Amino acid sequence: MLPFDRARGVVERAIADRVFPAAALEVGASTGPLWRDALGTLTFDAGSPESALDTPFDLASLTKVIVTTTVMMDLVRAGRAQHRDERAGVKFNDADLVGCPARVTVGEKHLKEGMVELKPRTEKDNRLIGFTGLMSLTSPMEFWDLIKDI
Repeated sequence: MLPFDRARGVVERAIADRVFPAAALEVGASTGPLWRDALGTLTFDAGSPESALDTPFDLASLTKVIVTTTVMMDLVRAGRAQHRDERAGVKFNDADLVGCPARVTVGEKHLKEGMVELKPRTEKDNRLIGFTGLMSLTSPMEFWDLIKDI
């Protein structure tokens, strides 16, 4: 087995499972690239062109992940957020106790339908909202505007 075969296998499985249609990969060191590869096609459509190392990818959705991860790391370091190996219900109860205005739950059941659960603290029941609508929000204020009148 070559050094990066396992990493390549993870990406190939994700492409086969239609998580994303293509990926450009690079593992590097201070001396330069150690491994580069391009996998998949530009879309899921039959006959779509294959990706290449110089294929441009839209990284806009990556920005949210990088920002969210950085903010969460800062909150954990400051003791204002924590990761606990608890059941979801325990965490939901704690969120209610500390006054979180809303909870967004991403679960396998609704995600298959492109939906996530939104639970405003002031309501008894959850609401389903489109995942793409949630992901298109660009600031906490847009999220607040979404939930404040619920």
